[in-house]
Amino acid sequence: MPLLYLAGNARGKTLHLNLATAQTLLQFAPDALVLVDARSQVAYANDGVSTVFGYQPEELIGAPLAQLVPERFRESHGLHVQMFARDPGQRPMGQRGIALFARRRDGSEFPASVSLGPIRIDGSFYVMAAVRDVSDAQRMTDELHLARDEAERANRAKSFFLATASHDLRQPLQALQLLNGALRRRFNDSAADLFAQHQVAVHTMTEMLNAVLDIGRLESGTVEPQLEEVAVAQLCNELSVQFRPLATAKGLTLAIEPSGHSLRTDRVLMLRMIQNLLANAIKYTASGGVSMSCTQSVEDLCIQVSDTGAGIPVDRLSKIFDTYYQPDHTQRGQGLGLGLAIVKRI
Repeated sequence: MPLLYLAGNARGKTLHLNLATAQTLLQFAPDALVLVDARSQVAYANDGVSTVFGYQPEELIGAPLAQLVPERFRESHGLHVQMFARDPGQRPMGQRGIALFARRRDGSEFPASVSLGPIRIDGSFYVMAAVRDVSDAQRMTDELHLARDEAERANRAKSFFLATASHDLRQPLQALQLLNGALRRRFNDSAADLFAQHQVAVHTMTEMLNAVLDIGRLESGTVEPQLEEVAVAQLCNELSVQFRPLATAKGLTLAIEPSGHSLRTDRVLMLRMIQNLLANAIKYTASGGVSMSCTQSVEDLCIQVSDTGAGIPVDRLSKIFDTYYQPDHTQRGQGLGLGLAIVKRI
């Protein structure tokens, strides 16, 4: 019977074979396989080298292994051979993101995947190299990288446009709101319902546009926090004036606890964060109430918004800060799913 067993060494496994068994195994391997002796010369090559390198197997017997390596890599390849000889073991080449290239018979190069393994045949030491042409995989990777870069450039351009055009985009809606108010004063009460519906539509459009513009500004990196001392009580008063009518209209209670604390923060960004949290709480609470409280620890102030709404399933909590994400149980059409994404980015 042919001799075939594995013997352990410091790095891994060394395969021990007799010549006939080695040739049989190498010949039917799916990759191009070359057997290299201690002088770095090809002692055997299987039929796979014809497909991968363009050589007939017999053409490589006795040739230096460097013949299969592009000239620009031959010096460094010699150093790698010496390193492998000092510490042989089964391992792939090109680790740590280093690209490998091999040379065909016609002199052309191709990206290659190479795996090495020490092997003893009839007592003599060889290195078995399995080589695979990964041109198609590399091309697909390059195309994916190109597509990703194009998408990132487009996203940056979109964000830059939204950040720079935010004033011009808001102006028409502000004009609509002013016109709505002027027309309501001119017409009699019979048109009040119509103007009220018009005002709701304009308000909804304004809120959606503001959310999109906020995301654009935050993603473009143009937002610079302006730090100042901010009285929390002042924020609470503004939030109460803004959201109490909304809560009352839905039959909800709104409890915003007064606080005497002050923060060093960006007043506009802090207010925007809490506005988004309160707006979400009121929007998705059908009955009961919404509250905001402040709790001080040794170094921090915790501002907490609570509500009696349906809540969010535990398995979706990790997604709620994603852009445009809305849990399935919420009433779609009430927003774009940007409120919490804005909070996270701020």
